[in-house]
Amino acid sequence: FLAVLVGIFAVFRGAFSFNGGYADLSWQCPAVTTCSPVCVNSTVYCPAELMCVNGTLCADGTCASSSSDCDADASNPCADFGDCSHSCMLVNDYYDQCKAKYQSYWDAADECLNEDDVALVP
Repeated sequence: FLAVLVGIFAVFRGAFSFNGGYADLSWQCPAVTTCSPVCVNSTVYCPAELMCVNGTLCADGTCASSSSDCDADASNPCADFGDCSHSCMLVNDYYDQCKAKYQSYWDAADECLNEDDVALVP
């Protein structure tokens, strides 16, 4: 039984390529987690639900009252995505919902690593 739990955790952990997100480790299904970041070449291309409603989008995907309130030491989860180095707002959702809502954006960001010209909107 323990081996199964360790295996599930390894798969779950491997599905995300950044650190510092939220994960519900209560083992209730479906799992709630911080969705992997949506990386775009300009934040104007972030989906509406991944924009800060009242405030400023910080480089690390968090929202703050103003840009001076952003944590200057926080790391940008999209820094290694070439032209798509801007992070949209990070959100917590069910794992399958993250995948259903944002997979096309993740695929487009992966293309930024391999191509100079990428479609801005998947």
